[in-house]
Amino acid sequence: MKLMLFFRPVLRQFFRQKVFPLPFFLALLSCLCTGIPLRADEGAEPWTAVTYQELPDSGDYVEKGRTIEAGPNARFGIDINSSVDVTINGKILERELSKTLQGGLSPQAKMLRERADQLKQTANSINGVMKSLEELFLLWNKAEQNPEIWPVIREKIRAFSNTMYGILVTLEKEITDRLKAQGLDETAAQEEKDKLMFPVLTNEGYSWSVLTQLFQQEISFIDDELIRLLPEIEKLAIELYAYLIRESGGAQVPVHLPLYNEVKECIPTRVEKVTFHIPEEQIRLYEQHTETVKTMTEAKNLAEALLTQLELNARALEQSIKDSFKPAIDAVNKAADSIENLTYWTVENNIDSWISGLGDDLKNSPQGQKIVDSYREMKTSLTAAYNEAVMNMELLSSYAGQQQDFAGMTPESGMMIILREMRRTSYAIQAGDPAMLLPRALHPATWRQQLDTIQKFLDVVDETAQQAPAIVSTIEHVKTEGRNPITDAKNASNAIWFVQDQLKGIEPEVRTWLGKVLGLPPVLAAVDLEPPATQKRLTITQDLNTSFDLRRICGERKEFDTVRVYYRFFKGSEQLNAGWYNDFQLRLFGWRDDIVAGISFANQSGTSTFKPIASLSWILNKNRWPKIKEDGTSDSGVGKRKEIEWFSGAGITTMPLDFDPDQDAEIGFTFTLSFIHKKILVGYGGNLQAENDPGFWFFSINLLDTPGMISPAVK
Repeated sequence: MKLMLFFRPVLRQFFRQKVFPLPFFLALLSCLCTGIPLRADEGAEPWTAVTYQELPDSGDYVEKGRTIEAGPNARFGIDINSSVDVTINGKILERELSKTLQGGLSPQAKMLRERADQLKQTANSINGVMKSLEELFLLWNKAEQNPEIWPVIREKIRAFSNTMYGILVTLEKEITDRLKAQGLDETAAQEEKDKLMFPVLTNEGYSWSVLTQLFQQEISFIDDELIRLLPEIEKLAIELYAYLIRESGGAQVPVHLPLYNEVKECIPTRVEKVTFHIPEEQIRLYEQHTETVKTMTEAKNLAEALLTQLELNARALEQSIKDSFKPAIDAVNKAADSIENLTYWTVENNIDSWISGLGDDLKNSPQGQKIVDSYREMKTSLTAAYNEAVMNMELLSSYAGQQQDFAGMTPESGMMIILREMRRTSYAIQAGDPAMLLPRALHPATWRQQLDTIQKFLDVVDETAQQAPAIVSTIEHVKTEGRNPITDAKNASNAIWFVQDQLKGIEPEVRTWLGKVLGLPPVLAAVDLEPPATQKRLTITQDLNTSFDLRRICGERKEFDTVRVYYRFFKGSEQLNAGWYNDFQLRLFGWRDDIVAGISFANQSGTSTFKPIASLSWILNKNRWPKIKEDGTSDSGVGKRKEIEWFSGAGITTMPLDFDPDQDAEIGFTFTLSFIHKKILVGYGGNLQAENDPGFWFFSINLLDTPGMISPAVK
């Protein structure tokens, strides 16, 4: 019956337009769904209310811009000379934040929200219908040569029709119910519903765009009604702020967001992408390489040259890793137990049990009530701080445990351990596992942030103790399963102080370099930043749209710097557990150049030896703009970790040579190809001062590119 009901409008169209089944399926397949993608919710998803529009000043998207969908803690690549419009759909935001107010919803409001969620789930199945239809069409084309697949085709037609029937019935019922609730009788509601549904059926088949728009319209009607039933929505507020975080891990610069802050904007500046400019970091590397090659001897053959290059990279990491173990081990040995105890207080039932154990006299006293209210008010931030402190301590413990692996290691075995960690971390990052952010756990500022959160609660306790020391002392002796949250917080605070102090002994270059070795951008290791001094908090019923312009950020910006945009939500003074951030990594899309300093091994034509030489290369390549997907949004622009840039440009390399003992100065000049993110360079050219046999070729392997991390100890 459902099959016939589904095909009833189709058959009517067949007879009226004389459309045959195969052309009909072709037309149906070609009518793409052009509406805004809809998703089923799993809990509150406020980021679905946010879209970004990148507006670069040149390149592929200079005319129409590039649409980016927000996501929880997602990363995007944008051109370094872009501005970004931030559009926030107030209705969607209000609906999603209402899910954080579950306890305060009336039965009618809960019913409306469930209806909206059901509509979104149904509308989301449209994409699945399109995919199944495509599969059906492919089978249909094969059926003439493979008649045995007709039963499969019939089954897929039945499944397709059932799904489509469910989509249409759900939408028709929602429209009819809404119209009747607005005062129309049964007959009038049915007639109006038919008028709205009629455009869904076109001369060629079904109009997927109209179908999607009708779903969006009904969801919008429900959102309006839901908001009217939620007076608490008026109390909700948003903080939106952003910082430019240096790729080097240095200072953070606040970013101007109209409506939200009064951060100073500077005169627009444009970053040129082809400059022939030698960055200061590459000059420092070249100077270090020049000193290093003085301690090296020539390699007798290609194999020996390759081994020497790998050993050079391995020795560079050996001491730096070892130097970071002692502070981490000391921190773990002294502080681990106190911090692990915080896990108990991340369980809400344990907190409730302790509060119940205080007794009415203590709870109802002004001092006791102040402590309890303070704990409840800060519960979300305290739980987050506790969880992160415990996670970071586990990271430190795991890292400190690797000392045995590195004890007495050779450079080669040390490199194998690091490569193993790189691979393990790569998998963890792809799986979205935040527990692999080792550089963050090694950063003193990370622990300082957790300490500050805990200290806010302890400050309330100390202030209360000055007024009524006896009562506070009694409260501190009330225990649940032998534990007290105030005592544990004090012990953890002291432990975190110690960890923070110990980690100051690890050089910043080591932490930055570890982040590079593990493939972690410094922004992932950055601590959460507080709003700038001029920050404003807006109620979510206001106009929330804003923008930021990279060209007007004060201070120099470089490729791989990141603009992090924070979203925080509040109900009164209480911060809701609904915030997130998005990272915008600054990229140089289109044609760009790079200067690469390295240690090369050069081989003169007609000889077998390879001489170590400091080199400087200019590489030109084209960084492709992100592609636009079928739904109108684009790729992230940061690429996937599993993607390797095998060929990364071509250019020229110059280096001082020492092939002819009769020449005081020799300059080599080569055409160069670069591979694997410019880590491997190969080139062929000539000795400009040589009279005979000027040709030579070279190669360079540069796994480490951080100044200060290159050891001159390779002989």
